[in-house]
Amino acid sequence: MKHCAHAMLPVAMKHQRLKTSRAFSIVEVTIVIVVIAILATIIIIAYNGVTDNAKEVSVKSDLSGTVDKLAAAKYRNGSYPTTLTSDVLVQSTGNVLSYQLTSTGFCLQGRNTQAKRDTRLFVTEANQIAKGSCPITFTQIAAGYDFNCALTFDARVYCWGTNTGGKLGDGTTTTQSTPVPLAQGAIPSNVTIKQVAAGYGHACALGSDGKVYCWGDNSNRQLGDGTTTGRLTPVAVLQGAIPAGVTAVSLMTGNFHNCIIGSDTRVYCWGNNSAGQLGDGTGTSKSSPVALAQGAIPNGVTIAQLAGGGSHTCARASDGNAYCWGFNSTGQLGDGTVVSRSSPTLVTQGAIPAGVTIQQIATGSAFSCAIGSDNEPYCWGNNNRSQLGDGTTTVRSSPVLVSQGVLPVSVTLTQLMLGDSHACVVASDNKAYCWGFNYGGQLGDSTTITRANPVAVMQGSIPGGVTLRQLSGGANHTCGLASDALLYCWGQNASRQLGDGTGVNRSTPVPVTIPTS
Repeated sequence: MKHCAHAMLPVAMKHQRLKTSRAFSIVEVTIVIVVIAILATIIIIAYNGVTDNAKEVSVKSDLSGTVDKLAAAKYRNGSYPTTLTSDVLVQSTGNVLSYQLTSTGFCLQGRNTQAKRDTRLFVTEANQIAKGSCPITFTQIAAGYDFNCALTFDARVYCWGTNTGGKLGDGTTTTQSTPVPLAQGAIPSNVTIKQVAAGYGHACALGSDGKVYCWGDNSNRQLGDGTTTGRLTPVAVLQGAIPAGVTAVSLMTGNFHNCIIGSDTRVYCWGNNSAGQLGDGTGTSKSSPVALAQGAIPNGVTIAQLAGGGSHTCARASDGNAYCWGFNSTGQLGDGTVVSRSSPTLVTQGAIPAGVTIQQIATGSAFSCAIGSDNEPYCWGNNNRSQLGDGTTTVRSSPVLVSQGVLPVSVTLTQLMLGDSHACVVASDNKAYCWGFNYGGQLGDSTTITRANPVAVMQGSIPGGVTLRQLSGGANHTCGLASDALLYCWGQNASRQLGDGTGVNRSTPVPVTIPTS
């Protein structure tokens, strides 16, 4: 009977008993889902971390093995191989190794393409394995008016600074405070760059095909493509008067004009010619190359080196003399006059001793300098900012001797460089010395005081033991290529021309921020 009584419970009472077991609320269900998701994410991250670490170990193993084989190859052959060959390369599934020779050895880069996050490691001859990509090293620096371009060891061009008119060649007109790569433009894909040069609003490069490619402002026909149209990426310079089969072997850029020495040992120029700086005997600007007139250059004498200034050009010739042409309002042609010349004129002896020949020549905005075979620097032209370095501000139309200043007597001068109104030399004591205008700190002596004779460039941020090897000067800044194959700049930085990522002037060297390959 009790069972029967239980079976006969009212329906309402059954419903009341069921209500004591309630359902989950929406909030509680959401919390459960979130917790499960978090736990799943933690498990996935942990798993990915384990697999990524394993793949990083795999890359390190391949890098170490290949480094060992590179060392063995150098021992056998006396030098590192130019490419990774099958007998050197160690590579497992998913790991891609790339290799580049540098001016200081080699750099080997490894990456695992299967990792959740791309694993990038690199190793150089001098370093342990590190995260990141191979650092870029350089072989040449070319300073323009307020920008620079540089050539890498593997023949790529990077530029930085003001980009008015597209003179950085990256396809934009955006100013860059660190180096950006030159766009390919009209340069064939199989052509590498051998030399780069920078002017006022344009730049040019000499290709391995013996042709010249230019970019930037073209209002003075300085791009040599037959037009006056500015270009944001490289265009090919026309053949013009250059004979068929003749190639360019060296390149020079002035403010608004350019010249080459051809494989026929003749000189060809193009661009602005308002003062005769193309040297073709006219004052007509040219949008394609024209041949340099003989002028005062004796028959049989060839040009060994060219230098381009603001509106003049100078050359060092095989007879040991210097010849200049173009604008001469302040005596920058060095012929003892202030008469402009549209064909080469001989630089007079001036203070250069008899029998001393010209070993190097360089040009600034309105002055010129040379190193003689007596290892002395001589300058002539405008001197309003003490750029001749003779202790005065007197204009000179023939060469004068640069004062000794702090330049040691015993050193050999290895390189001469002129900016707009300042000059520098690199010496055999592994130091650089500068003189002239110092408005932005371009002399590198930690001051902004103009100097009428040489002062030493301070070490600044250049690491101890690293020395300057090659200098190039702009309007109010200077850049140098150092023995570590990296770049350092100093001076005015309003146009971001120092490449350190800032707009702060520097009176001692700072490193250019280098991109990774």
